[in-house]
Amino acid sequence: MQNSSGSADSEMAQQLRWRNFNAFEAKMLARDMFDCYKHPLWAFRDALEEEAHRHIPRALAVNIALDWLEIAGKQLFTLHVEQGRSSAGGTLWRGPTGYNARRWEFWAMRLEKLSEDDTIDAGTRARAAKGAETIHARDNGK
Repeated sequence: MQNSSGSADSEMAQQLRWRNFNAFEAKMLARDMFDCYKHPLWAFRDALEEEAHRHIPRALAVNIALDWLEIAGKQLFTLHVEQGRSSAGGTLWRGPTGYNARRWEFWAMRLEKLSEDDTIDAGTRARAAKGAETIHARDNGK
C-alpha cells in the first residue's frame, strides 16, 4: 500500500530487493556456485565497520551481513583460514584487509555492541547477539 507520495513503500520494496539479492548470492556461495568473496566482505564492512550508514538503514545493513553469516558462514570462515581475499576496511576498522582472525573478532565485538543498541529493533538485536555467538563458536572450533 502506498502513501500519498508512494515513496515509503517504494523505498521498502527496494530495501527488500537488496536484502533478497544478497541472500541469493549467499545461497549461491554456500553451494559453491558463486565465488565473489568481496560481496559478503562489503556487507560486513557496511554493517559493522561504519558508524553511520549513508545509503541504507543500519538495521537493514546489519541484517544483510547476518544473512551472509547464517547462510554462507561456513564458507566464509574457511576463507578466513585458507585464503586472504583483500578488501579495504571501513572507518572503524584499523587492521589488515581481507578475512582474518582480528577482523572476525572485531565483527563479533560490533555485533555484541549492536545487540544492545536500543535504536535497532529487537529482532535485529537478537540476530546480532546470535551472530556474535556464531563467530565466537568458530573461534573455539565448534
